[in-house]
Amino acid sequence: MTKKPILWLLDDALFLVRKLQPDTRQFGYHLALGGGVLNAGLSFKDLDLYFLPLDDQTIPPDAENLLSWLFEQLGESKPLVDERYNSAHYKHKRKYSYAGSRIDVFIL
Repeated sequence: MTKKPILWLLDDALFLVRKLQPDTRQFGYHLALGGGVLNAGLSFKDLDLYFLPLDDQTIPPDAENLLSWLFEQLGESKPLVDERYNSAHYKHKRKYSYAGSRIDVFIL
């Protein structure tokens, strides 16, 4: 039996980002799309989502509650351990399996 390849298309990514984005402000974050889906319009590997602190700082970034909310939205996650993502800039790097496709989350 062959395994179905992961495929993220830009339209699918935009649908998910638009679904999540309005609620991220309550945690003091913007949501940004990155990686292959943004650059090429598709990815056979994963969808990269970046959570960036809001500039106005009226709502301080709350990464722990953001992660709890992401669990409710996307399900279980695991630490993203990959030498390519060995940056100390991110507070959290997590990977999710959402509807059988991978999402990598980076939180500043």
